[in-house]
Amino acid sequence: MKKKKKMTTTATKTERRRARARHRQRARHPLRDQRGQALVSYTIITAVILGGLTTMSLVILPRLLDALNSYTRSLYFCINLPFP
Repeated sequence: MKKKKKMTTTATKTERRRARARHRQRARHPLRDQRGQALVSYTIITAVILGGLTTMSLVILPRLLDALNSYTRSLYFCINLPFP
């Protein structure tokens, strides 16, 4: 039995060469890929938002707790007044 030789056209060879060239280019410059760039952008935006929320919570949270403490102290004062 003879093996049949696989027929390849020049178009498929050209396509393969182009695919290999694209693969080599992406391997050399992985951050140039648009998906990688979008991932980096989303990561930076998320980090900035989380950092801002953390900073704001460190600034605002003590003030909110002080206000709540002041409110509860005034309620207890009003409850403990001597007249009905």
